Amino acid sequence: MAQNLAATATSDLFAKVSTTPAAQSLVRRLENGGVFSCAGIDEAARPFFAALLGLLFPERPIVVVTDLLKTQESFQQDLETWLGLQSTVRIPQPTQPLFYPAWEVLPHENKLPHSDTITDRLQTLVALAAQAMTAALAAGRRSMDWVGVCLPGCIAALGGGTIRDVLS
Repeated sequence: MAQNLAATATSDLFAKVSTTPAAQSLVRRLENGGVFSCAGIDEAARPFFAALLGLLFPERPIVVVTDLLKTQESFQQDLETWLGLQSTVRIPQPTQPLFYPAWEVLPHENKLPHSDTITDRLQTLVALAAQAMTAALAAGRRSMDWVGVCLPGCIAALGGGTIRDVLS
């Protein structure tokens, strides 16, 4: 009974927030390729906001980056709670939120990270690769050439990971 009441209240909350002028303005800006940062959103409200973005953009992956492992774990739990409450009343999410933990060891150390860390990272990378392949197929259906399909992905991969690793 309490679970259904909470799910109904959460569903109503998502519905009301998604119809506000601020949310509609954000949707238009993101649909036009705009960038969004959570810097102005209170840390406790960010998981709710990520769940709201998942509701507003069900076909798009939402990537959230946190600064510390403890923050990431807390965010993950809160996000799963919001999505769990939302999915009991509304359309279920196609996938569960993915967790990409820190590597735990430095490259020069002569040991491997914990097996759970490796498993979580591989699951996340495989899921993201599947999304990338879907996007590449969609770009191919729109008659984009291979440069138009591959260049943005390569820039994101090199800019996001390799350059950071070289500089640190």
